[in-house]
Amino acid sequence: MNQFGNSFNFSDGLEFFITIVLLTTIWTGYKYWLSRWRYIRRNSRLLEKLIIVVMVIIFVNRHIQMNSLIGTYVDWALFLMLLYLTVAGSWFLAKTIDGIDLSSDLYCWGLRLLGGIVAFFGLMLLMSSTFVLTLSHSTLVFNNIYWIASICIILLGAFMGYRSFRRHPAIHVW
Repeated sequence: MNQFGNSFNFSDGLEFFITIVLLTTIWTGYKYWLSRWRYIRRNSRLLEKLIIVVMVIIFVNRHIQMNSLIGTYVDWALFLMLLYLTVAGSWFLAKTIDGIDLSSDLYCWGLRLLGGIVAFFGLMLLMSSTFVLTLSHSTLVFNNIYWIASICIILLGAFMGYRSFRRHPAIHVW
């Protein structure tokens, strides 16, 4: 029971208060500010799930000891939450990109340029995370999320490039 009790860190009252204020700010910002946008209202369930996952990740990172009995299992759960956040966030961005009005050539060229920048950023993230993970001897499951996130960023850049050559949505992302 003592090892179970050492898994949580609630000893610092100020840090716990800051966490509660941060989580309250995120949730009220979504409910009273972001939910007023028309696009957010149409995709509110996915974005609400993403915000809840972000809030759980923030709480876990701030108040659970990773080198404890529960921390080893939480590390795997944290990886799964970050994996969901990465894949679902990429899906949300792909839906947003697919809904962009490309009636002007300027919008098409802007999306092509932005797609190239995003793909280049994803490639740089992939190379740097590969270099760091190769040289480090860390076995944390959490480190593998960088590879997955960089691949999703590269795919989003490629999708932006593909979408910029179509005036109307070519791939309907549901």
